[in-house]
Amino acid sequence: MRVDPRTGGFKHLGEFASCVRAAAGEDDGARGRLMQMGEGTGEDGGFLVPAEFRDGIMSVVEGEDGLLSSTDSSTTVRNAVSHPKDETTPWGTSGIQVYWEGEAQAATAAGVKFKGDTLRLNKLFARVDVTDELLEDAPQLDNYLRVKAPEVMTSVINLAIVQGNGVGKPLGFMNSGALVTVNKETSQPADTIFHRNLVKMMGRMYAPCFARATWLMHQDVWAQLPLMSFADVGKYPSTATGTQVPIFVPPGALSASPYGMLLGRPIKVLQAMETIGDLGDIALVDLSMYRTITKTGGARVDTSIHLKFDTDETVYRFIFRLAGAPWWSAPISPRDGTNTLSPFITLESR
Repeated sequence: MRVDPRTGGFKHLGEFASCVRAAAGEDDGARGRLMQMGEGTGEDGGFLVPAEFRDGIMSVVEGEDGLLSSTDSSTTVRNAVSHPKDETTPWGTSGIQVYWEGEAQAATAAGVKFKGDTLRLNKLFARVDVTDELLEDAPQLDNYLRVKAPEVMTSVINLAIVQGNGVGKPLGFMNSGALVTVNKETSQPADTIFHRNLVKMMGRMYAPCFARATWLMHQDVWAQLPLMSFADVGKYPSTATGTQVPIFVPPGALSASPYGMLLGRPIKVLQAMETIGDLGDIALVDLSMYRTITKTGGARVDTSIHLKFDTDETVYRFIFRLAGAPWWSAPISPRDGTNTLSPFITLESR
């Protein structure tokens, strides 16, 4: 019988996992079925998970809950990728130049200089230990693996995109030279967010990026938004005497689903952000200015029945190769004015 190479002939990941366990118990029928896939490492107690199930896991990792889907993403068969970086501005004196040409005048020559940059793909490991109890119930095991592995991987990838140090992992925008940090207000109390903080952050976002920008914040920060208001210009909420105006009203007021929009941009609450008052508790970012590169073929998933043989558990290992860094290496200066601009804005610690 012809076996579908995408699934190995298995209905779902749970059925495949149960077959791996049976093969480990000297079930020749199960072992033969696995070896038909041509991807076995049976002598080591494991088999490569069929592509269809690996792709299903990666579709969750790259879904809406993660930051990866919002980045400028591409794939490669290589372990490192070099690409040019052009950080010149339309109003600058370097890079591509455009001139108004007078009658009978020759065009002005201008050379374009690009910076070279190399991104190396790093290995991300996720491990899921499966008990015999789960292995006996294939549908439940399928659900467990498809939920648990992407949940862990998404959390780690989010943290790397935000705070990665670039050593063995992506360089997060919080540690990049492109980050702009807006100063807190004079005498601003600790662990607070003022409406002036938000407006000033918006003012430092490079204007062409604002339409794609997203607010990233810790849950403790979001909890203050529905309580924020302001009154007279130049006064803080605690001292204003005029009519208080809410800064943020969730969709459908306080009775409906939260998060919504703030100053016209969507809000995403992340555990990758720091608690309120710490540097990195809130950021306004255009993630299309953050480049990620993944390995062609997506995640690799392996199994092992030997690693935790003494506790009757089968171990699943998910390997995903990823590189990431902001396209920008530094903020840019405006054509007129002194405040630098960037796609990555955060607020000073308070």
